[in-house]
Amino acid sequence: MPFTYLLGDPHAPRGHALLLLRPEGGGAGVWVTYIVVPPVAMDFAKYLPPMFAPFAAMAPTTNAAYPMPPIPEHMSSEADVRRLAQARGDDLLDGGTIDPQAIDRLMLITAEVAQRYQEAYSSYFRTIPEPSPLTVDEPQVLTDEDTKYTTMTEGERLAELSRLIGMLRYAISGHDTHYEEEATRQIATLASLLPAKYRVDELLTAAQRRDGAANQLTELYLERCFKIFREEYESLPQLEERIKALQSPPPPEAAT
Repeated sequence: MPFTYLLGDPHAPRGHALLLLRPEGGGAGVWVTYIVVPPVAMDFAKYLPPMFAPFAAMAPTTNAAYPMPPIPEHMSSEADVRRLAQARGDDLLDGGTIDPQAIDRLMLITAEVAQRYQEAYSSYFRTIPEPSPLTVDEPQVLTDEDTKYTTMTEGERLAELSRLIGMLRYAISGHDTHYEEEATRQIATLASLLPAKYRVDELLTAAQRRDGAANQLTELYLERCFKIFREEYESLPQLEERIKALQSPPPPEAAT
């Protein structure tokens, strides 16, 4: 039984469609059923009540499409069916004309269209590539120190930051790589818990310097943090100028 798509892509069936049949001779209304390819395979026969056991052989197979109802029902117009398909995101199939009084013919056409629709859907589905395996990021393991930071007040975090900066500078001066890495890690954890206004990333960069300005620049950045915490904003411009001066390279010596 041939059919055409009024809505949808015949090369990529959605797996659910409204089938529309027109009455022969141009009578009023249309006859409609809903065809669905179930995403989970099931044996329809085992759900039939015992009284319908003689008809079990007529039940759809596990990989068949299901027309619901098996005999199309009357609807007022093709426009109504199209609007319904658009609202639901269904394919809309045109099965041609039929004598509405020929019940056996209605059932046969519906079953044939359902089978062909299921075959088209299965062929399309086989072309869909397998999804990439999901990658799950390993959860970050927090140490007891890290957990402690989350319970601190902002002032306590700044005090801890000052201690860690001192630890980092001491490790650098003593060429202790282990303590330098540990201090850097804990400072980065604290930075994620402090507001951006403290510019902890810039403080850390200053503390990691190996030149003669490192200690003074680090102290200025720490001083800036505590002034912001105490809301001593009037003294910040002068402090920012001192930081800027230390960050700038020295002017070249004049030629003699």
